[in-house]
Amino acid sequence: MSVAPHQGQGGKSVAGAAATALIPPGSRLALGTGSTVEAALPALAAIPGLVATPTSEVIADRALAAGIQLVPVQSSYDFYLDGADQVAPTGDVIKGSWGAHVREKTLAELAERRILICDESKLVDKLVGPVPVAVVPYFSGLYTSESSDTKTDDNGLTIVAMSPGEVIDAPGDWDSEMCGKPGVVMTGIFPVGFVEQIIVGHEDGSHHVIVTKSNGV
Repeated sequence: MSVAPHQGQGGKSVAGAAATALIPPGSRLALGTGSTVEAALPALAAIPGLVATPTSEVIADRALAAGIQLVPVQSSYDFYLDGADQVAPTGDVIKGSWGAHVREKTLAELAERRILICDESKLVDKLVGPVPVAVVPYFSGLYTSESSDTKTDDNGLTIVAMSPGEVIDAPGDWDSEMCGKPGVVMTGIFPVGFVEQIIVGHEDGSHHVIVTKSNGV
């Protein structure tokens, strides 16, 4: 699907505007973390009655600065909106390079509709590691070495960059296998069908949509 061009907007802003158009006044929004979400904050702030739950301290500060009303974690949401780090043609996604994917993926599970936004730079032929994996710190030594790229997320979990340079041929299976390992809490794989659609913005102001799941299914 394409829309009439809005010249001068970057792909992130285009995707954010397209997603924002789907969100009605008064919605409860689970809000992801990252530069693409940040680009959508001004448009989200213009939606009357919108309330949002942020997934990181960084996005909380920037959402407040944009004028968005924030609320604590809710039992359900109308929408989940977030960016993506890699998007395969199948609709499989890698997320969480900022280390927020545990909160992101958990809040997404509480939302009726789940939408990701990105620009063309995030499109790949196949997903390629590293994949961020959240691990209970006590068990992190099972997955790290002196050369491992790690960080600590807002929950105190260790985020380990797993499978660097590896092609992830079966993302859903990779996710299931990794989540069965000792101490692993969650991975940054969003397998096909986890979100409803991915909106990809283009520099010329148009966008297209990768539909990965029928609404309500």
